[in-house]
Amino acid sequence: WIVGKNGLILNTTNGGQNWGPQTSGTNIFLSSVFFINKNTGWVAGGYPYESVILHTTDGGMSWNHQLFGEFSHLESIYFVNSEVGWAVGYAGTILKTTNGGINWFTQTSNSIEWLFSVHFINENVGWAVGNAGTIIKTTNGGNNWITIASGTQVVLYSVNFSNNVGWVVGHGGLVLKSTDEGENWNTQLKKTNKSLHSINCFDENNVWIVGEGGSIL
Repeated sequence: WIVGKNGLILNTTNGGQNWGPQTSGTNIFLSSVFFINKNTGWVAGGYPYESVILHTTDGGMSWNHQLFGEFSHLESIYFVNSEVGWAVGYAGTILKTTNGGINWFTQTSNSIEWLFSVHFINENVGWAVGNAGTIIKTTNGGNNWITIASGTQVVLYSVNFSNNVGWVVGHGGLVLKSTDEGENWNTQLKKTNKSLHSINCFDENNVWIVGEGGSIL
């Protein structure tokens, strides 16, 4: 699945050779999509002072609103199973659900920065990143979030982990790596000056990053 502006949702069932539209039921900008299997997934998005979360249990044939307009723009959504998930966004917003998105409640991020990405490795341990080099971490499912020193003030757009090893990417080609569950971060050799917007790791060795100008690392 791919999501974008004007409520766009596209789906492929043949490895990306062909993409077809799905009916989202909204014209709001959609920023993030996450599926736990081929049928069950969520989409998050919105504008400043407006938010939306959509949910499907039939592979996107139908999408239902779980949240609309109650919080500010949401940038990223992530689930660890069919019940427990988080969404983050504008001005340090963090939302959590423990019942598959039927109900969402706020968590205190201790940040006022725009959060662009959230990732968890289990129900307790997770990270979010955003403006001004912000990295925050929780070890108790988001009940408490602490600020982690990133060593930078640039915008951080995406975070992803494989077990204890994680990466963060951001403005100007920045790539940070941690080998101790995100307690310490080191800058990796810069391969581009283009801003990097999304990262995904298959395991601790195989990692992909995409960004401005068609950049793929």
